[in-house]
Amino acid sequence: MFTAMTDVPLPLMLTRFELATLLNEDLSREYSAIIAGVAFSKVFHAIPYRDVGTELAYQAAEDLKHAIELASQIDFWGIAPTVKVSAHSSTTNREEMLRHRQKAKTESVQRYRERVSQCEELGEEALADHLIDILLQEEQHLAILTNAIGISESTIGASKQRGIAPLQNPRLD
Repeated sequence: MFTAMTDVPLPLMLTRFELATLLNEDLSREYSAIIAGVAFSKVFHAIPYRDVGTELAYQAAEDLKHAIELASQIDFWGIAPTVKVSAHSSTTNREEMLRHRQKAKTESVQRYRERVSQCEELGEEALADHLIDILLQEEQHLAILTNAIGISESTIGASKQRGIAPLQNPRLD
């Protein structure tokens, strides 16, 4: 659709079905985040990295709550929640794991910002409020991962040599 005066395309408002389809894609990504968080947390079980492992497990538990909320909303609209897990990266390098999680969280933050706007356009204020809560948690996850990566880049090598734990869990400080 175009406006008469400018020939600029107008954005088309999503339908509930289209929003539910996008939420199902987000749900698929949450499943992937849960799996990666659990698996990666176990790689960080050694003493110098234990706080990172604890944080990744905590984030996986929060991602499970996000998945439950998304599935509930999708089901409420009469659409079957997906059981598909989106592709996720696999690596044995700790730093790469953190970078993969950081990238995924950055994408999640962007997607949830879009979903909030889409919900508001559809008049789905209650869902927008739930998604804002998820968005805030994803932003916190991203900040913690970014901090962990920054610290790990400058200290993991030296810490390994000295036997010092490089990271403190920001949730416990």
